Amino acid sequence: MVCPVSALPLGVIYFHLSSRLGVSSLSRCFPLLLLLVALSCLGSFEVLAYDPEREGWLLLVGVVGPEGEGELDSALGSIRMVFDDANRGDGIFGRDLGIVKVEPRGDGSGVLKTVEGWSSRPLVAVLSFAGDELNLKLAELLDGKGIPFIGVFSERGEVLRRADGSLRPNAFSFLLGEDYLWRSIHAYVTFMGFRSFAIVYEILDQVMLDNALSLSQALISSSVASAPLGVRGSRLVNFVPQVMQIQRGGFEAIGAFLGYRDIMKLSAAAEELNLRIPILVGVRRVDDMPLGSYRRLEGSLWFDQLEPIGKLGDMAAFRTFYFVRNRAYPADLRMAYAAFSSARWLVEGFRAGGGHSREALRRGLERVYDLDLFGVSFGVDASSHRPVRRPVAVVRLEDGGYRWIDTIYVSSR
Repeated sequence: MVCPVSALPLGVIYFHLSSRLGVSSLSRCFPLLLLLVALSCLGSFEVLAYDPEREGWLLLVGVVGPEGEGELDSALGSIRMVFDDANRGDGIFGRDLGIVKVEPRGDGSGVLKTVEGWSSRPLVAVLSFAGDELNLKLAELLDGKGIPFIGVFSERGEVLRRADGSLRPNAFSFLLGEDYLWRSIHAYVTFMGFRSFAIVYEILDQVMLDNALSLSQALISSSVASAPLGVRGSRLVNFVPQVMQIQRGGFEAIGAFLGYRDIMKLSAAAEELNLRIPILVGVRRVDDMPLGSYRRLEGSLWFDQLEPIGKLGDMAAFRTFYFVRNRAYPADLRMAYAAFSSARWLVEGFRAGGGHSREALRRGLERVYDLDLFGVSFGVDASSHRPVRRPVAVVRLEDGGYRWIDTIYVSSR
């Protein structure tokens, strides 16, 4: 860059000094002249400094990190390499994508204040890797502002839906909703060819109740005999009466939509009565169950849509790609892949929406379909703002841990 220094002021200074000091004395002032030139250049560069955000050429994407240390770096590495590719050439319809980030602390109120501040800037979307409790607050905050929001790991229905049940037009998720549990069990039961299936569920938990009744209806439609048994688990000393009823009915498997302690009581009753049929668990799998739980639940089947992230498709190629671009392997492969997938979805959303505005992105996010993510196909169901279908791992609890035994593909509706 040529320094934009006017020759006129320097010429006047030179003439004035030469007339006063003479040419010989002027040579001693030469360092002073160089300093004046340098200061003039610095001042000119400062005046001409370019701020792409202020000039409207930079689109910001807010990234809310996971509620844990170390995982955010893996996510940011993926997002940056996707955005770097998108910014080449004409970028996003003549604009570039940039990142602003925040990590959750405490009750998450600081995150909400930060995101609120971002909304007055050219913020076009927010990607959140936080849990559903914080994501619900973010979805409510951004709903009124029309800013597209992807709660990457959000399963709770309230994150994407308002209190009246209507879909938030700008909220999306990389995962299936909470109903994936009954859909997964239904897919597995029909795949295995079971002809009869008992369902034990907690009547005081609305999500468990809804999942159990939806599963029962789906099984009946698939010509599988179904017997839903509602209980108030906290009031039961054991599940012997329920297991005896299941035993008399000759059912081939049990679906359990219960709390962890009640699932253990159900499993203990089945063992006591020597009922050797599979128990398919209709709640989320956790890795930190109380000691003793693993032994009591040996052989039970669990369904996990997070487990396949970072394991299916060509993850070796993705890991290498990440290393080439970041000069380091991701500390958390699952987080890196989920971030890569979400960032790709966002970029393709701009293209599908035909513009760089928030509205164009919102419109485009629900149109993305058949996006190849290192061997895993991804598409969006416009009626739910969730994937059209996702791989779900079927894992068996055995020898004090989980063993992956199968993968099923579950539809969002």
